[in-house]
Amino acid sequence: MPSGVEERAWLYRGLMAHRHIIMVLDNARGLEQLKPYIISTASVFTIVTTTTRDDLRDLFQTQIPVGRLSTHDTKRLFIRLMGKRAFEQALHEHPTLVTECQGGAAVVHRTVATLRAGHNSIDGRLRAEDTYHRLQTDLARFLNLLSFLPWPDISLGAASAAGDVPQSDAARWLTQLADLQFLERQSGHEDRYSFRPSIQEYVAKTALGREGLIVKKAVVKRSLNWLLHFAARADHDAHPLRWPVNDLRERLTQTPFASSAEALNALVSEIDTITRAVAIARDVREFDTVCGLCDAMWSAQLKAGRQVEVLPALRIGVAVADKNLPDSLLAARMQTLLGLALTELGRDRWAEAKRVLRRAVRTARASGHVLSHATAVESLGLLSLRQGNGSHAFSRFEESYDILAQIGEGHPDAVHAKRARALLRRHMGSALRCQSHFSEAHAQLNTALDFFRSAGDRYNEGRTLTDIAWAHLDKYEFSEALPPIDAALALLTDEAAEPHIEQLRRLRRLCVAAQG
Repeated sequence: MPSGVEERAWLYRGLMAHRHIIMVLDNARGLEQLKPYIISTASVFTIVTTTTRDDLRDLFQTQIPVGRLSTHDTKRLFIRLMGKRAFEQALHEHPTLVTECQGGAAVVHRTVATLRAGHNSIDGRLRAEDTYHRLQTDLARFLNLLSFLPWPDISLGAASAAGDVPQSDAARWLTQLADLQFLERQSGHEDRYSFRPSIQEYVAKTALGREGLIVKKAVVKRSLNWLLHFAARADHDAHPLRWPVNDLRERLTQTPFASSAEALNALVSEIDTITRAVAIARDVREFDTVCGLCDAMWSAQLKAGRQVEVLPALRIGVAVADKNLPDSLLAARMQTLLGLALTELGRDRWAEAKRVLRRAVRTARASGHVLSHATAVESLGLLSLRQGNGSHAFSRFEESYDILAQIGEGHPDAVHAKRARALLRRHMGSALRCQSHFSEAHAQLNTALDFFRSAGDRYNEGRTLTDIAWAHLDKYEFSEALPPIDAALALLTDEAAEPHIEQLRRLRRLCVAAQG
């Protein structure tokens, strides 16, 4: 299976091109997620289901809003799924069955599956309303506050923040609420829960009446603040040497992760929640939080290849920064991150990437932040490199290098500027390789490699070794390419950088096959 989004999309389109098929894309998050998998051929009819507010009219000819099921339609769906006799028997055993499931087809499907399996969870759901009113005061209030969480996944940290209680109390109460069937544990995650769909709406409405709107807003604010600090900690520990756009890293209080791989995996596991939170932060006008969350997803974008997932959030970040923080460092950073994501998503996005990155250069220059200006110019060079224009890319990298000359030894960003120069040398090596200037390319790459080794930057050491391997492969030097490939594999495996690991494994197989 190809690793890149564009490559997977081409494979998918090729497989579907000559088939007559109805394709259902269920529970889509939005336009950016769907675009790679939409096929224009008339023989493929695509149906998309979504609860997102994104406007999909540009993508589809027809939109059909689907309301909640009526009592009559709920009964009809039960009968259709399980037969009239079985439904009547279930209704005799559970008289409020239709009322509890009314409104949601998904709830009906899950209920039928549970009834067929003979589980007792149906009785538990139907008793939940009565149990709710008999909960102990502390546990009841904790449940109320959990219902105000603005995203569906309930991690231990989020629950602690929502309830404003220590994690030890939150862990104990989450277990109790799961045992009482208000929550269900997510498969494969020891400390992650979600509300049972059939009772979430009831609890949320009742909780709002008991606690009030001010308390709900406070829960949302605490939850966003916790998630921001969690994401910033994970991003810092996954990629600790990159330059910061704010002082958040200096104020982190959460326990550091044991390794960069653990930090990256933790960040990736919360990507869906973080992207939802960006939209929520925008709606409650927490603009610094919007930008902070977008910036904190950089490691997932860089090392885990999660461009598709982060793209909608980055668009929000750019819009918020442009409107509320014009010509600022944060605005330039949002534009640069969006441009880099578009660059990696393939040639269909390159024209937009160029426009966005040019804006980033103008914004960074206006902000007066030298490192941001150099980074935006460097990013334009990376776009040219991705397009195969090594000469133009090299010119951009030289321009970025000249901008960094403004940062001397006594400058606050002097340490970050040294690393930025090493990154530029690595990119210059790749640009020279594209032009078949192999001796100059190796000189630049080896200089960069020496810096990253001395700085302890294992990720960029591995990436530079990969570039060196490519320089050998371009000259069909398969034996010489194997040592840097193996060294890069060891480094990037420790970093959990899966897309890069997969690429290196393919290169290694190629070298071995070429040697016979």
